[in-house]
Amino acid sequence: MRKAVGMRQSKRPWVTKLRPEMTAKIVDDPKGRGKMLVPTPLLVAEEIQKTKVGDLISPAEIRIRLAQRFKADLTCPLTTGIFINILAGAAEEELKEAKPVTAAYWRVVDEKGFLSEKTPPGPELQACHLKEEGHIVERVKNKWRCLRSDSARVWGESCKRKKTALETGRNDLQRYAGFTARRAGGSSPPLKTQPG
Repeated sequence: MRKAVGMRQSKRPWVTKLRPEMTAKIVDDPKGRGKMLVPTPLLVAEEIQKTKVGDLISPAEIRIRLAQRFKADLTCPLTTGIFINILAGAAEEELKEAKPVTAAYWRVVDEKGFLSEKTPPGPELQACHLKEEGHIVERVKNKWRCLRSDSARVWGESCKRKKTALETGRNDLQRYAGFTARRAGGSSPPLKTQPG
């Protein structure tokens, strides 16, 4: 049975779950791998914000960057994944209200280019965002995947825009006609900038 397309609901708005008052902690890893960083949603957002239009990043790369930044041995994978989902829900709420997004969550794909099935907006909407930024995205074995090609490198490296991206999956874009219409010209939404 196929899941319904659309954003999963939350009892509280996703934006309230960003918790700017939260601070990062470095704790001993319960599995004995050293010092582990427990990040905050906004720290994860900062790493995603560094990913420019046309580039992609994996959750593992986000964790590595955060661990290096805080001089820890590793970053908690569980909280990082949870915070990526919170950022995804918050970004869609912000887009709906025509506000700048906290982080372009759609640029986060796994190491093999697959889109997360767990994000509140769902992989279909994430694929639509990626296509708007010029990525080639298609369904592979019932999952969405951002494809690697000769002129495009994925997973944290530069990914060049492809003019044919909208041709692959035109039907998917037509399903989201209401989404693209409200995006005023299909350009990438503005990101919140970091102070200083």
